[in-house]
Amino acid sequence: MGECLSLFDGWDNLMIQSAREGMQGRFHCEGGRAAACENGDFLFLAGDADASEWEALLTRFSDQGFFRILVSRTPELHERVGQILQGSVTAETRYALGLPEAFDREHLSRLAQQIPAEIELRLFDEDCYHQALAQTWSCDACLQFGSWDSYRAHGLGVAALKDGVLIGSASSYSSCSQGIEIQVDVRADYQRRGIAAACSARLILECLDRGLIPEWDAASDVSLHLAQKLGYRYAGSYPVWFLNAPTTPEKE
Repeated sequence: MGECLSLFDGWDNLMIQSAREGMQGRFHCEGGRAAACENGDFLFLAGDADASEWEALLTRFSDQGFFRILVSRTPELHERVGQILQGSVTAETRYALGLPEAFDREHLSRLAQQIPAEIELRLFDEDCYHQALAQTWSCDACLQFGSWDSYRAHGLGVAALKDGVLIGSASSYSSCSQGIEIQVDVRADYQRRGIAAACSARLILECLDRGLIPEWDAASDVSLHLAQKLGYRYAGSYPVWFLNAPTTPEKE
């Protein structure tokens, strides 16, 4: 497995780091030339684009029938993956975001307060955790942690509640010792009220106070614009493949 892990050396990604630390996700390797880092819905692919081992590795995931977002380390590998999985994948685009030199804390504090008066923001507690897991729209906020004890130890999130009911959140989709990958969800009937921005701003401030990197990667224009509003800098788009894509739009 050491040879497999070396294929990911230099790939600066907190979800890959989480798998390296044994926190979340795992690595799959074929012949030391083709490797995948599985973390949640994501498959990060690294290795020799011309390796014959790719067909066996990719077919293994294709046959499972689960939705996956395939992120290839090189353009050549991206093209090879599309050729092997032709008919099972659809081409999509994601947007990379970089951290600013320094977040504007005053700006983030203002955003965290710009929500309707009846909405309460609070850090995830056990009740928020179980509410999030119980609903399809919000379960990605903490699904990968497996238990409340695991989330309490390694996760971090901000919940928006109306009369004690979860209606939005910004939380750690994945985590490692260095930081978290942010997942943002708002219930459909409460969108466009500043809740996503407020939860995200509060979560970023919490990360900064704890010395954690708040990593953000956008799946849509909406997520991209929200990230830029919060202070992230646009670092470019990149292609991905959706394997066994769901019929409903993918979340941010």
